[in-house]
Amino acid sequence: MACGRVLVADPGIAGDREGGTSSEVDGSVGAGNEATGGGVGGAGAGGTTGNGSGTGGLFGSTGASDGGAGTNAGGMDAGSTSGGAPDGTGGSAGAPAELDCATARPSSSSLDLKYQVDVDDLPLISEIHGDLVLSEGVNRLHRLGCLRHVTGTITIRYTRNLPTLEGLERLESIAAALTIQNNDTLASMTGLQGLKTVDGALNIRSNLRLADLDGLERLTTVRSGIQIENNPVLASLAGLRNLTGTGAVALRSNPALRNLQGLEGVSQLANLLVRGNAALESLEGLSALETVYQDLTIGSNAVLTSIDGLSALRAIDQNLMISNNPELTSLDGLSSLERIHYGLEITTNPKLPTCEAEELRERTGVPQASVINNDDSATCP
Repeated sequence: MACGRVLVADPGIAGDREGGTSSEVDGSVGAGNEATGGGVGGAGAGGTTGNGSGTGGLFGSTGASDGGAGTNAGGMDAGSTSGGAPDGTGGSAGAPAELDCATARPSSSSLDLKYQVDVDDLPLISEIHGDLVLSEGVNRLHRLGCLRHVTGTITIRYTRNLPTLEGLERLESIAAALTIQNNDTLASMTGLQGLKTVDGALNIRSNLRLADLDGLERLTTVRSGIQIENNPVLASLAGLRNLTGTGAVALRSNPALRNLQGLEGVSQLANLLVRGNAALESLEGLSALETVYQDLTIGSNAVLTSIDGLSALRAIDQNLMISNNPELTSLDGLSSLERIHYGLEITTNPKLPTCEAEELRERTGVPQASVINNDDSATCP
């Protein structure tokens, strides 16, 4: 019997079908939508609006682009450069000055900082009541070294020469989303060692040199969900190893990622999407996952041979979709799965025995199933 229409509901990142556009998670929980189309982002606190256009959506920039000299001002970073470039790149950076955080005060409005001089001209800030955007010519963050909390979103995007996030070590919580995307030189999350809670979503996308997530070791909660996408050299999620709670996880098109180690503390998710990760060999790292409240999607992972990392999974409350995994040979990793509430779709896995998929269908009592284009000639014990 063919699988009927597959629906996705709140919360978090919606699982999408093969070929569908991705759901952008820029703020709080996005609205539920059919799994065949693009996702709808929620509105972030402090005025930043979610985007429903999928992976191409960006935040609008509203800040003025002040030019002028990048000179040091009034006890700011000792390494501030001098010269006429608006991004303050005309000189060499030295060691940052110590900050007297006892004098830091809250900012009552959002900050959109496009050039290094914009950062260097800031007073010391303990909290931002609104959003923080860092972009383009920003290359060091030490002047933000007293910041502990942001009531809206933090977006770090399109920076050309920001290799680390050093300077944000005192940051403990973000009340909406943290988005880090399209940064040319960012290599790790070093600088976020104090971050414990993100009440919105964590979006990490299209960072050319990001190799790992080291620096996020104290992060325990990301309430809306995590989307990690199109990071060409990202090989490890181990920096997330203390994460215990999140709404959903989407891992898409990270060609250097080999396993999912770092997610061992996560026992339940709204949605889990693992798609298009060309070097992914196993789902190791999901050993604690027991329940998926909506959809579990595993698709187009070129060298994935098994799903053994899901050995603790007992229930999927909506749909399980496994498709276009050319080297997948076994479903043994789902041996503990007892229930799929709505739909099962196992298609176009040429080395996967059809009889294993049929056995899973019978065991879970799923009401709607589509099992096609797998290995019909293989036998099962």
